[in-house]
Amino acid sequence: MRNWLLKYFIACLVVVAGGMTAVMGQMNTNSPYTRYGYGQLVEGTTGRSQAMGDIAIGLYSPLHVNPVNPATYTSTDSTTFLFDIGISGLVSNFKSGGAEKNTFTGRLDYVAFQTPITKWLGASVGLIPYSYIGYNYNIIDSVALPGNDKKQIYEQTYQGTGGVNQVFLGLTFNIKDYVTIGANGYYMFGNLDHYRTMQYTSSDLINYYTIYRSEQHINNFNGRFGIQYHQPIGKNHMLTLGAIYEFRSPLYGTYNISMLGVDTVTAEVKSKDYFELPQTWGVGFSYVYKNRLTIGADFSMYEFGNAKFANVKDTLGDRMKIAVGAEYINNPFGRNYADRMYWRLGANLRSSYIKTNQGQLYDFSITMGIGFPLRTSRTIINFNMEYGRIGSEKYTKLAEQYFKFGFSFSLNEMWFVKNKIR
Repeated sequence: MRNWLLKYFIACLVVVAGGMTAVMGQMNTNSPYTRYGYGQLVEGTTGRSQAMGDIAIGLYSPLHVNPVNPATYTSTDSTTFLFDIGISGLVSNFKSGGAEKNTFTGRLDYVAFQTPITKWLGASVGLIPYSYIGYNYNIIDSVALPGNDKKQIYEQTYQGTGGVNQVFLGLTFNIKDYVTIGANGYYMFGNLDHYRTMQYTSSDLINYYTIYRSEQHINNFNGRFGIQYHQPIGKNHMLTLGAIYEFRSPLYGTYNISMLGVDTVTAEVKSKDYFELPQTWGVGFSYVYKNRLTIGADFSMYEFGNAKFANVKDTLGDRMKIAVGAEYINNPFGRNYADRMYWRLGANLRSSYIKTNQGQLYDFSITMGIGFPLRTSRTIINFNMEYGRIGSEKYTKLAEQYFKFGFSFSLNEMWFVKNKIR
């Protein structure tokens, strides 16, 4: 291994260690909508897919890790080691009842490694988030108490932090020349903490308050299966069809509830029978022309409506996602650097699994990005942007707009070739 490459790898490990610490302890979002369910769910895509509308189920590339579909880890050849890491920043704008607020947060998106084991077997390991919780807001209102005609003013404070992370190990098998199957095994861990306080500000009830707290500590195993079919059409065309599936499964851990006020009430339950992960499935395709143009689309469904949340079904709704995307490179072997740059564009529509009195929320976003290849290798530095909207003041009383920008680094080097001295 070249000395510069070794130093490169060590530097990446330092970044990973720092990022893993950050993802465990920092607030990674600032949306009041994360108060519900498991918070804001994360797609689990890497930099290339994020710029292409988050399509991934039908993508197959030797230059990027794709943990969404575990049937993709044999895309690299027998001499290549692939390392992928991504970070992002999120600028959010919230409007409700004439009030407006802007926030900024940053986070580690993912860390993933991919390596060949044999010609027919590939493996990947990494860390990806499952969900984020982060909110802090106040509501001031008044209420007329029994036996008292004077309205009492009170303030409610809502605060939540935490998230669920996943360490995964995946394997892909080449069954035939054009068929690959694979599976990801996940270890899920994290804390979801919610706090709600109510404090009366009227002089005769100023010492009356209530504090409600719920804590969910998660440690669980889960799995995903994937398949892809690759069909060359002539010399210049390639069609890939893909599918993924996850069983509905219990979400282990502990669930603590406490309330402090006139009376103090606490309870702790094992969450094996209280919470479940949904049955999940998805299909997608991609079409590649001369390794220059790639277009694709995904459809996926998360059946939260049939999964338990706090020992009750129908608390949450099914989550659906439709995504489309494209990538263009003018000439992969061009002498002009601009010819070898990757240009990406996409869009997606997601229905939230959160239920409101006005129905389900919808999240629509458009994405774009550029891939900058290094001159002397297949390593790519990716930049992507995403603009989206969730809810509206008219229907959900809260409108959220967000702008996400991210950087990812795909180290793709031939590490298993011995140099010969002549």
